[in-house]
Amino acid sequence: MTMSASILSPDGVVENDRHHPHDHHGVEVDAAAIPAPAVDTDPAGVIEAALIRLADDVGVLAEEDVVRAFAILKATDQPSYLRLRHAAKKANRECSVTLLDKLVRAELPACDDDASALDELVALARTQCRGSDPDARSARGVAGVFLGF
Repeated sequence: MTMSASILSPDGVVENDRHHPHDHHGVEVDAAAIPAPAVDTDPAGVIEAALIRLADDVGVLAEEDVVRAFAILKATDQPSYLRLRHAAKKANRECSVTLLDKLVRAELPACDDDASALDELVALARTQCRGSDPDARSARGVAGVFLGF
């Protein structure tokens, strides 16, 4: 590529300067100089950085910061959580999102394997169903206990 002579015009603009549209003026950036996203302030950024590494390392999804970032998103931004979880599956089909889900559940407060309040109410209602009729213990029978019929 030959450079044409650059001549300054009276107003200081360079004339005859041909800019090649495909020259993106690559600038090398030291990756260590760029601070990593913080889990508490940028959970999506932490996950997006992890997705890059996930292509070669399925263990990324079990890293403490990544799990915490997914947990924060699940609690605060469900659509983003689902999108990034799906992106993880696409980034590496060998990764276990089931394991990720278990780790995220364990990270969230009040996440235990005890029955939920609704499960406990249904179980209580079933004990209160009258009769030996199998329909009495069905959903209709349980609803009858709650609704008084």
